[in-house]
Amino acid sequence: KTQRTVQGTMRRATVISAEKMDVCSEWVSMLTAVNIPLSKTDHPCVREFLQTRVKNGGAIPGGKQLQEAYLPLLYDQERKKLMESLAGQDLAIILDEMSDDIGQYVLNILVSVLKPNSDGKLEAKLLDTVFLNKTNHSTVAQAIVQTVNAYGIEFDRVICFDTDNASYMKKAYDDVLAALFPNSLHVTCM
Repeated sequence: KTQRTVQGTMRRATVISAEKMDVCSEWVSMLTAVNIPLSKTDHPCVREFLQTRVKNGGAIPGGKQLQEAYLPLLYDQERKKLMESLAGQDLAIILDEMSDDIGQYVLNILVSVLKPNSDGKLEAKLLDTVFLNKTNHSTVAQAIVQTVNAYGIEFDRVICFDTDNASYMKKAYDDVLAALFPNSLHVTCM
């Protein structure tokens, strides 16, 4: 009878742990890429499929654990990739504000590299969704500056701010953003 050494057992446990981490990360990545809620992992048909048809599929935990343990890792990876793709690029910052179903003010801050993708189109990516206590030029400008700083975006690479025609958006640009982003212009939509 062969006895395992402590080192051999530890190496095997490390390999198994790495394989579990890989399959769970790939599962979360696939679900989020196709907009399937992580909670669908808990459905009995999905559980059976994972356990019988996917190598190491039985190691994939339920939706709650995926959300708590693996989604933040994926978010950090995707955020890092986005930051790298924005570095050194001329950018447009796009702002879209609304109120949610309980009356909170919500500001979506998007960015677009001002270079067409392979389909010849500009793509907008969501940088942040900010819940504001109130919407005025000051709260909007602060949210924009904090988000731009958080993504390491160079102020002189922001070429355009695209907003609606709200007076506080115009004031945010005229009173604050125009001075901070010297190469930018403000475009309003109707």
